[in-house]
Amino acid sequence: VAAHKAAHGCTGKRPRAEFVAPLASFTEELVLRDFGLLEDVDSVVDRANRQLLRDTDDLKLNQRDRHRMRITLARACAEPDRKTKLVLAPAGMELARSNTTRIVWDKATRERWRQERKGKGKGKDKGKGKGKGKDRRKGSKGDDLDTATIKWRVEWHFGGSDRVLVDKGLSETQVLGTALSRLLENDALSGRATKHLLLPYAKVGLGNLEVFLSQPRRAEVALVAGTHQACDTGPAHGDSDMDSEEEEAVVEPARS
Repeated sequence: VAAHKAAHGCTGKRPRAEFVAPLASFTEELVLRDFGLLEDVDSVVDRANRQLLRDTDDLKLNQRDRHRMRITLARACAEPDRKTKLVLAPAGMELARSNTTRIVWDKATRERWRQERKGKGKGKDKGKGKGKGKDRRKGSKGDDLDTATIKWRVEWHFGGSDRVLVDKGLSETQVLGTALSRLLENDALSGRATKHLLLPYAKVGLGNLEVFLSQPRRAEVALVAGTHQACDTGPAHGDSDMDSEEEEAVVEPARS
């Protein structure tokens, strides 16, 4: 068999399609062979399309509402009272899909939107006439950033305990010291028990801990200058110019 393949260049597989001439040589067997080939091609294309749809759904792509919320979040971060540069990871990356940072509007704004949707389109000319949907973006969520609050996803890295705890929705107005104290104590009402995971930090005490925000660019500058600085335990966003899609807080005992 190997000698035959080497001598004639044969692959050992029957050709799926080959040129037939003259037309009189085209038999019923050849018609069935070509028909089978076309069916196999159609099956492969259909399988590839279904796989693409599954992958698109798994990666949460082509979701208009999610894309709109990501853009609104970036605009909210750029507001004058925040001045935060936000770099969004591509929507298909695990970092973006697992990120829970979001914008929350106050109750009054949400109630106004509900009333607007309830009264939208009333009247006998609903959906008729020229310019249908012309002002559908008017009053959208992107227009009410002044009443919006950002809930940040924050990862707390405790190197001494080799633990990473996650706050999926830490308000930008939350004090870091308060947020950290919740992790160092157990709360039976909410079912949270994390103190035993962070015993070295709980024993040192909140007042003797320093929190560092993960900011690679600033870290490079500090390394060159030979300095380091712990962040303030004030509001979560403070004066930080975090340029990533989620914040990382590194907690270490205070240096003497």
